[in-house]
Amino acid sequence: MSPTEAAPNGDFGQSHPWSEDLKERLAAFRQGHIIEGIPVFFGSLGANQLWSQPRERLSVVGPDLTIEPDGVLHHAIVLTQGCDIALPKTPWVTLAPVYDATQRLSSGQQASAKGGQTHHLVHITADWASNGFWVADLRLEMPIEKTALLGRQPLEAFADAADYSRFSTRLAVNRQRPDVPNAVLENVVGPLFTAVRDRVDAGQPPLPYVRELRIQLDDPLTPTTVVLFVVANDGTAPNIDDWTEVVAAIYPGAEAAGLTLLGPEMVTLDSMTTRDYLTSSPIDDAPTS
Repeated sequence: MSPTEAAPNGDFGQSHPWSEDLKERLAAFRQGHIIEGIPVFFGSLGANQLWSQPRERLSVVGPDLTIEPDGVLHHAIVLTQGCDIALPKTPWVTLAPVYDATQRLSSGQQASAKGGQTHHLVHITADWASNGFWVADLRLEMPIEKTALLGRQPLEAFADAADYSRFSTRLAVNRQRPDVPNAVLENVVGPLFTAVRDRVDAGQPPLPYVRELRIQLDDPLTPTTVVLFVVANDGTAPNIDDWTEVVAAIYPGAEAAGLTLLGPEMVTLDSMTTRDYLTSSPIDDAPTS
């Protein structure tokens, strides 16, 4: 069989039967726990390697498996939800590397990560991490068999339950960010919320609360047209003139970047077509990077 052919029985959820002892031991782990002694690894296709650190390549069928040399091991944080950790039909757990970034991040970058403004870094707040500036790096997710958890004691990542809840939210937000090109984020989404804040800074009343803002692109990769939908709460009618003023303020910058900004389309969930809702993406003022 050639490497490109599909292997039989390729169900990655199959595993041997679990003993009750195994279930009990895995039940000691939750999302956000940290384990020690994990190698950083990823697949690569040979010469064009982007990661700048020293590495070793283990030749396998297809992409090479790339690891750090000399047995370098890391702390790693569990990304998998607790219910899935204890689920026998899921033999894998997903991890992300954890390291002391004291010497890698400037004081400003540390403040940004600590404040949750750097989407790929999560500050570790447990007492044991107070000897440095420890972070979980969400740029690399590594699947590993759950047997790697056996015989290891979980380390707490966070100081309290609220931090664990925020970590779950952070993982969800990373997945829920609108899948739109940077040109739209930089020339439409960011300036839109800046213009809304500038109105208040200039002494104008804040815009009335709306249910959500959504954008629709004519092409997911190279858009030329962006439609802004202002989705009002049922029974409310935000002033279209206020939103038109905001759009007018950011229109020149969008046009200079090759984007035609249309709208605002003032709608409610009742008046918005199903097609427009499903083909548009929600946007908010959360950091995108």
